[in-house]
Order: sequence, then C-alpha cells, then structure tokens
Amino acid sequence: MLCAFGGLDVIGLWWLAGLCAKQKLSIQQVHVPTVFPHPTQSALYKITKLGELDPDWLDALVQTATTVTVRDLTAFSYGWQNLHSATNEVRILLNGELLSVPETYFDPLILAQVKTPPRTFPEHVKAIGRLLGEYQISLPDWWWHYRLQQLFDGK
Repeated sequence: MLCAFGGLDVIGLWWLAGLCAKQKLSIQQVHVPTVFPHPTQSALYKITKLGELDPDWLDALVQTATTVTVRDLTAFSYGWQNLHSATNEVRILLNGELLSVPETYFDPLILAQVKTPPRTFPEHVKAIGRLLGEYQISLPDWWWHYRLQQLFDGK
C-alpha cells in the first residue's frame, strides 16, 4: 500500500499505522516537502496541504517512497492511541507537535479579528474570509463558520 503524508496528514498516518500494524501490512511512505523547486519554472513552490500538489508531480514523488517498518508502524500507532484517548475534541499540529485541544482553542483568534457579530450571510462570508486570510493554519471554512455560530449565536 502506498500513502503520501505531510503536515497535518501525520494524524492520518498514525491512524493508518494502527490499522496496518494490527494486520501486519506493509506500507510505503512518501516524504512530501512543503517547499520545493517548481518542476517547470525557475521558482519555489510552497504547499500547505497535499491537495495543493499538481497530480502530474506525483510520479516523481512516488519514486522517493520508503518502506515503513513494522516497528515504525507500531510507534506511529502509539501516537494515534494517545491522541485518540485524549478527552479534547480537536487534533492540531502546532510547531511540529500533534496536540489534542478543546474546540474553543481558536476562539481568541476569532475574537481578535471579528469585533462585531456577523448577522447576515455576507457578513459571515466576509468574517470567514478574513479568518482564512489572517490565519493560514489549514482550518476549513466550515470550522470557522461553526465557531462563529457558537461564539455569536450561541447555537
């Protein structure tokens, strides 16, 4: 089985490792750099998540695959067990460390950017856009929307 992981996808690797270690399956890992030379231009290309990769570039990355040992799978699965058993609702990658935090963890960031409660749909969209632009931390728009509702609507 071949899987590519980088950034926040580490949580997925740990979860998959738990499944594969139990089944004694072998997987290969592909390191995906977050900054690398653009394949067709004289420029650097930066990604924050795997979805930003051009599918045409995957063949070159797959050539760098390495086998993940059973020992490594077991170690990764312990990381997943620790995260999974934590009582908090959200898993984040902060300064290279996977943490379990309460769902209110990012609320101070929201309150710093959104001074008045958004009441209309365009105001919600504008607030979410401001949050996505200011805090490029790979949180989806639906998460920001949910937290805005929790903070300002009490829903």
